[in-house]
Formats: sequence, structure tokens, C-alpha cells
Amino acid sequence: VMPDGGRNSQAGWYSDWRDGSRQWETFHTKVVVDYIDQTFRTMGAGHRAVAGLSMGGFGAMHYAARHPCEFQAAAEFSGAVDMLYGWPVSGVAFAKLQDRFWGNQIRRRANWRRNNPTDLAGNLKGISLFLASGTGTPGGPAGDDPSNPGGYAIESFIFQMNLSFARALTVAGVPFQHDFYAGGYHGWPYWQRELHWALPRIVSIIQTGSAACAA
Repeated sequence: VMPDGGRNSQAGWYSDWRDGSRQWETFHTKVVVDYIDQTFRTMGAGHRAVAGLSMGGFGAMHYAARHPCEFQAAAEFSGAVDMLYGWPVSGVAFAKLQDRFWGNQIRRRANWRRNNPTDLAGNLKGISLFLASGTGTPGGPAGDDPSNPGGYAIESFIFQMNLSFARALTVAGVPFQHDFYAGGYHGWPYWQRELHWALPRIVSIIQTGSAACAA
């Protein structure tokens, strides 16, 4: 299932916004999941996975960390998994939205940490995790796109977020599988490649099924 996540100024960041205007986390983890379970022949939380790319990669790890009993596996492909990495650069990038979804990054720092996958790494114990990102330089395994220079810059920054997230998982004693590769840019050829890497592993895990934590 691929639910709506908002776009442009309403891009949801997979969160219930502090200003109350958007309730994306509640919509996805309660409304959508409940509807799916009531409408289709599903196998429940022990057989459930969440995955996403870019902002959706943040969402996948954000949801898994904040709702660990709901998911047995989580995958992020070039995901923004450390939203506090690179301040003040990241603060400038999200300045237009930050007061709306989590509050000002300085004054509401604690709320940012409550929503940041890297700060929530310890919550991910018991969930099978898959991380993928490239270094954001030419010569990657899925080819190059000279018409997309911004994609290389974005992926380079995202790669550092992924390294920060991986370090936090290691410190927390949370195992994970990763595909960190030289080269690559923020674009569909790489996300397709990463999905092909992770999906068979995820399917095998959720077919077996087990609760990630005690309810």
C-alpha cells in the first residue's frame, strides 16, 4: 500500500504537525492501517513492514521507532534519517516548515529529538532494518545523470545522515543490514536498485512473522 504523504507546502514529514493543521502520523498508522486490516485479508502486525525513499525513508524509520510493535521490518532508501544532522544547514533547509510540524528547531529541540530516527535508534530493537544510500558522487552502480547535479548534492548530504543513523544504531546495539555504496545520486534508478536489494529479504521476514515487541 502506498498512501498519500502530501506534497510541496503540505509535504507531511510523516508527523502530526504541532500547529494541528496536518495529522499524517495518525492518518497512516491508525486510519490507513485499520482500514487495510478491516478491508483486506491481512496477517496483522507481526507480518507488517514499512519502507520509503527520501522523505519517505525518514517516515519509515520514524514510524517504526515510534510504533515498534506495529512493524517487523523497516527499510529506508536514501532516507533523511537524522533530521538534526548538519545544523544550521538543515535548519535553513526546513525553515519554512519547521514551526508547523515540530516547532522551531532551537526552541523546540526536545520535540525534534522525539521525532528524529537517530535519537530513537534504541526503539528499533527487534525490527529487521535495511538502510541504503550512496556517497553522492559520479560512478555509482546504477549509472550517472549529468542533468541532475542537485541529485548528487542531496545524496551526499543524505549519506552523512545515514552514517550518523548507523552509528546510533550500533551504539544502541541494534543490528541492521545496509547497502552503502560509492557513487550514486538522489534519483529513481538508485531507489529501484535499493528496493530490489531489500524487498526479497523483507518478504521473507514478514512471511515468517513475529511480534517486534510485547504489546
